[in-house]
Amino acid sequence: MMKEVLLTTSHSVPLTVPTVATDQLGPFRFGSFLDGVLLTNDQGKWHWLPQDVFTQFITGALESESAELKTLGSKGFVRSELQLDDYIATVRQRKKFLGEGPQKHQIWLDDQHGSLPIDTAKSIIDHLMQSTTQTITIEVIQRSAPIDAELLSFLLSYTSEKNRYESKVLKWGFRSPFFAVTEEILNILIEHNFTIYGELDSTKLLQTTETNSNDGTMKDNLLKLKAMATALQKSVPEIQIRLLVDQEHVRRSDDILQALHELGTNIVLLEPQQDANRAPSITAFKELFRATLQALLSDKYTITEGHARALAGSVLQHSKAPAVGYRSPSDAGTGIHCYNTKGQIFPNMQASKSGNTMFLLGQTEESNYQDVLQHATVKTLAVASLVDCLPGFSEHWSAPFLTVDPIAAYLETGDLFEKMPTSSRVKADIARLEVIFGILLQSDDTIRNALAEWPTEQQ
Repeated sequence: MMKEVLLTTSHSVPLTVPTVATDQLGPFRFGSFLDGVLLTNDQGKWHWLPQDVFTQFITGALESESAELKTLGSKGFVRSELQLDDYIATVRQRKKFLGEGPQKHQIWLDDQHGSLPIDTAKSIIDHLMQSTTQTITIEVIQRSAPIDAELLSFLLSYTSEKNRYESKVLKWGFRSPFFAVTEEILNILIEHNFTIYGELDSTKLLQTTETNSNDGTMKDNLLKLKAMATALQKSVPEIQIRLLVDQEHVRRSDDILQALHELGTNIVLLEPQQDANRAPSITAFKELFRATLQALLSDKYTITEGHARALAGSVLQHSKAPAVGYRSPSDAGTGIHCYNTKGQIFPNMQASKSGNTMFLLGQTEESNYQDVLQHATVKTLAVASLVDCLPGFSEHWSAPFLTVDPIAAYLETGDLFEKMPTSSRVKADIARLEVIFGILLQSDDTIRNALAEWPTEQQ
């Protein structure tokens, strides 16, 4: 019998570690990007350097009068040029949403408990109108039952009556599979300028397999909505589609956009399919995202990619708070409240749909508004989603623009704390950011300027 012999050889690998001039550097994070280094800081400001220039910068070897060093100083990366008051003011502006209260309120018209009673609907409106924000977005959510036009009309009229005294800016959204929709409902959505939120997966959108009746009717009703608004000479409601992309469609960007265009889609949010057997690789999804943005920013379609619009706003508008859904800590409980048909208050739609009482914040008829905002669960969710303090996230260059979802993490893994190495949501967001920075750093002026205009459109 032959004996296995393992031969090993030791090798030395020389490493040159630069002496960092820490006394000359402001606070920043950095990471390799496009054959160079991308620097970011808590103000949301950023700068890209070639690798050799980065080495000169951190070792204090850059000429004091060089244009590069002056630019770095103006962005807060050089300690001697750091204006601490301005730095603090910018960070405070980016985090001001924490003191504003919930801006988005989601109301289930039907759920596992049944349909929403009128009395409960009234108590929900009474509660949410106490929000201290000047603008309130109210999303009504329909699960599967036929939509009650009388209930929807009551919500609109009662909210309008309450707002006579509050004088808030009200925005309405309708989140639904959009199949149990009558002409009466469509008229209400058009008259009150609802934003329509729908979800499709790429297989059903492109009809590569047989669709079920609900999905077919959803597309038919979206087309009917568009036609009715045009016939009534009214504005066509904004349509936002969350599209789950199957691995077989990641190279079909033009087909996807053409199908969305035919539906009258204004905003698409591209998401990788989560099913392990259908999920595209992050590399493939990143290529789809890049191809989609290139097409949309070239004015081939009148569609905006929602993730790119929000993330570009955070990257380019340093002194403004990020959009709802893209914040650190997350909006769960602080920027969003969701109400089920029993009047129970949850930190968002996912938590309410799960029915898990560990996320329950209160009851509309009983709970004081301030007590709900200061609930221990809200504080826990904030701690679990503060990117600046999470291991793996806090030192990553993307941290100023990244958000995490503790509720989704808990429902999937049993742990509120999302893990960067394994989270498909975080990987997708970093891929999106890499595409956005690639456009800002490499694309021609037309594409780059078009991306810069997207965040302005949502103001």
